[in-house]
Amino acid sequence: ADADVDADADTDAAGECGNGVVERGEECDDGNIASGDGCTGGCLLESLPGTTIDDLSWSGLSGLYYRYAPSAFESGDLRYFYYCANLTSGEIRDHVIMRTERWTGSDWVPGAESVAVWPGTEGTWDHRHVCDPEVVRGEFWYRRPSDASQQRYDYALFYLGADATEAEGGVNQIGWAVATEPTGPFYKVVGAGPLVTATEWWGVGQPSVTSIDGAGSVLLFYTRGDSAGTRTLRQQFDLGDANAVVGLGEAEIPTDGLTARFGTPDAINHAGAFLYDSDTDLFWMIRNGHPYPSSCPDWITDHLQVAWITGSSVWSGTGTWTVHFNVTDVVMGAHRVFDGGFLRNPWGGQLPSGDLVMLPSISEPCPDSLWSYRFHSVLSSP
Repeated sequence: ADADVDADADTDAAGECGNGVVERGEECDDGNIASGDGCTGGCLLESLPGTTIDDLSWSGLSGLYYRYAPSAFESGDLRYFYYCANLTSGEIRDHVIMRTERWTGSDWVPGAESVAVWPGTEGTWDHRHVCDPEVVRGEFWYRRPSDASQQRYDYALFYLGADATEAEGGVNQIGWAVATEPTGPFYKVVGAGPLVTATEWWGVGQPSVTSIDGAGSVLLFYTRGDSAGTRTLRQQFDLGDANAVVGLGEAEIPTDGLTARFGTPDAINHAGAFLYDSDTDLFWMIRNGHPYPSSCPDWITDHLQVAWITGSSVWSGTGTWTVHFNVTDVVMGAHRVFDGGFLRNPWGGQLPSGDLVMLPSISEPCPDSLWSYRFHSVLSSP
């Protein structure tokens, strides 16, 4: 399964707990040193006040399987979930899986899993793994190789693909597929190869997308890890004509204001999922936090950071993030918390309710950490 790049911890002195300001060494500071109110007397998170956590009914999944890196959108009484999974017990080979949840009037009831995107055939750029999916609604015209003319598709799915594991020299790249319905079938857009390419190190992946015009213009966010460093980039694409894609160039997302778990500045940003709130012109991000733990598994983090920034900052590449909170191992009651997503509307925006629904992945300790990868939902309010 795909791995991320860590950042160094900052060892400067801790702040003063109880002064109402989150400083070095603190996860929270509510202005007192009493425990039992969500923030301990040592300024560590106990919980996220006003949140609920849903296990998404994973109790029925048995065997050596993993389910992680989710994204989802809600439309009417249906929720559509897309995530990374293996199909054969004990085999490490990523597929993009989807399932729905239907509102019954009192509860969300999950449907059966189905494969949204399979790894490619032998020799293709994505024949080993496909993972990290995100879907957006729009208007995408595509002529498949077997078709005589273009057809309209209303959904696009973006994913990470690789032709080999990292140990075997594989490099992650980003591809996409289209469908007329959110349940599929999804058809990979082929011809020129990956939508976003890479040639070295970790590569590019972990795509997240929002619609710009409700049609073919989208804003794609992704991680790039190469000899220039690890960072989150954004790129506007015109995908209205899928046979003649236009990309308008990469730009880095600012990192000012982002912090490590205990309040120190964090200049490395990766593995982020985004949603756009058009009412406030804010982009929300949920990203893997730093530093990574030193105990096994040390390739995934123990918390996710949720932050927001203005729309103009995303477009200009300047500006400062405001950290909303961290979703930690303590909050989730799990050993690791990583690779999160949001529940969004079909165009990558805020839900009509205004609720912030986060989808963190969790894991238990080694030696069987991979087979405990599951994702859950956390409901909060901005």
